Formats: sequence, C-alpha cells, structure tokens
Amino acid sequence: MPEEVAFRGIDRFAGTILPQGTFNIVFFGGEPLLNWKLAKKIIAYCEEKVKKELPELNVTYHLTSNLTFLPPDLIEMAKRHNITFLCNVDGERNIHNATRPHRSNKRSSYDDTVESIEKLRKAGLEIALRATITSVNMNHIKEVSQIHKDLGGAGSAFVSVNAVNSDENILPKSMLPDPDIVERGLRELAESDIWPKEDLFPLNEFLKKIKPGERTFWACGAPLGNTPVLDVNGDVYACIYLVGIERYKLGNIFSNNEYPDRNVIGMMMDVINIDNSPECRDCRLRYICAGGCPVGRFTIKDNPQADDEIVKYTHDIACKVNTAMIEESLWHYSQKASEKRKQWDGICY
Repeated sequence: MPEEVAFRGIDRFAGTILPQGTFNIVFFGGEPLLNWKLAKKIIAYCEEKVKKELPELNVTYHLTSNLTFLPPDLIEMAKRHNITFLCNVDGERNIHNATRPHRSNKRSSYDDTVESIEKLRKAGLEIALRATITSVNMNHIKEVSQIHKDLGGAGSAFVSVNAVNSDENILPKSMLPDPDIVERGLRELAESDIWPKEDLFPLNEFLKKIKPGERTFWACGAPLGNTPVLDVNGDVYACIYLVGIERYKLGNIFSNNEYPDRNVIGMMMDVINIDNSPECRDCRLRYICAGGCPVGRFTIKDNPQADDEIVKYTHDIACKVNTAMIEESLWHYSQKASEKRKQWDGICY
C-alpha cells in the first residue's frame, strides 16, 4: 500500500469519529509484518498528526499476524504504543503445519509462531489466539483451546472457515468442517473449565447480547460504516472478508462520489436483516442470533459458483454454532441465577 493511500484513509476516517471516540487502526493482510515499515509510518503519522489535530480521539493499534517472524523493533514499538495482537494457532504442531504450511517445507510454521508468542509474552505483551475450524481440526476443538491456554493466550477464539474466499472462489468441499461436529466440539468447550466463559469466542459474544428485552435484527454493524477497510488502491469495503468483491465496494477515498454508496449499504442491510431470512422466520432464537456473522451470506449472494451444497453449509454452520452458543449462554446465566437464589434463600432463612 502506498503511503499516500494509508495517510489519506486515516485522515478521512479519523474525522468521522465523535470526540472522545476510539479510532482503532488494524493492520491486516495478507501478512502485515511483511510491510512493517509502512505500519510504523502509519503509527508515527497518527501519533504526530492525528492526535495533535484531534486530541480527544482515542487512537489504538491492533495487529493480526501469523507471527512466523518478528521484526527487530516490534516488541519495543508494541510496548510503547500498546499494540494488541491476534494470532492463529489451529492445533498441535502437525495440524497447524498442515493448515498453515511454511513456504519452505523444511521449516515448521508452528515452531516459528510459538517461538514468537513466547517472546512477546516474556516482554509482557498479550496475544489473543484463534483457530480457523476446518475438516483438519474440527474433531480437536477442546484440545486446540487447551493449547491456546498453555501458550499463554489472552483468549481463545474459533471461527469456521468460510466456503468462499476473497476471490469469490469456492474452497474445496473436503476442507469444510461438518457443522454437527463443530457444534458438538464448541458445546464441549463451553461446558469445560479451560477458560472463563468471557474469554471464549464466539460464546462471549452471545453472553454480551443476552439482555432483558434485547432484540437484534442485524448481527453485524459493518454495513453501518463501523469497520471501514482500505485496500491498496484506496477502495473501501465494509469488512475485511469482502475486499476485492466489487459489488460490496463502498467507495474510494480519492473519489468525490457519495461515500458510502447508499445502494451498497441498502443491499447489505437487506441481506443481514433477520426478518428477511425465511429459513429463520420460525426460530425462537432469531432475535438473539440475528443470523450471526453474515460474511457467508454476503459471499454466496449472486455467486454463480455457490451450489446447493455450499448454500446449505453456509446456513448450517452459522445456525448450529449460534444455536449452541446461545443455549450455552442461557444455561450459564440460569446457573448464576440459581446460585444467587440459593444465597438469598440462605439469608432469608
């Protein structure tokens, strides 16, 4: 990405945030550490220009990386600017090397990543760990989360692989996990004591959603402009997973055209409105779930390669996982309520 694009995007979006709001700069790829030089310039630009012009703005930095290598000054920069980290660890050594093979078959990506995680942790930095669920690791969810714990992760997250990549090509169906197996594995993890419930994703997202009288119609705020994603050409998309898909482009930072494109916003909001989903109409949990992350629905919409099997996978993986996590959340809260009731009974009697 040219510096001009990066700086223009920062100026454009920082100015849209209300005073005392948070402007979170996320370095995402590809692999952002391959362009660490630009990342450092972006941080300097924010510290020296943006913070001076918008002193009430809270500017934060986040890095999503495979951490197979660390630039020499990364730790120093991360400590100075409170950079947060997210890294994928998909399983034990053989599983991770299979899902994320090193460019050189002579090296282990798992070993490199674990070594980097250890260096960051010794420096006092926190790293949230995540696994992408595929057919390779779908039977090992609980074990993978234990690995996240043993590595000192600040949290453990699981996201099922989307059936469509950013080029709109369908992944090999042999790579897709079985939704029933994923559901079972996530339930077992949620019911274990490996992590506090608040540190497990996606369970923690539903724990936050469940409130008296709460009704969620849209599961994602990306179309509202909360997460603008800038590509190398200055094009802007609502989500990292939609970059390059022309029908989801919201505009360009160098264009004088209306931004964001209201037609695109309207189309996206229609797609994620749970009341527009016929298969969810009779579901008792629809206003808690709201369909979950809509990336799958976005990428199969108007995609001629998405056959019935891919459409079914996209629906089932979201539905079964979300239902499981909502039920586990409700059970968690019912247990807490029961414990509280026992305490009050003890006081009353």
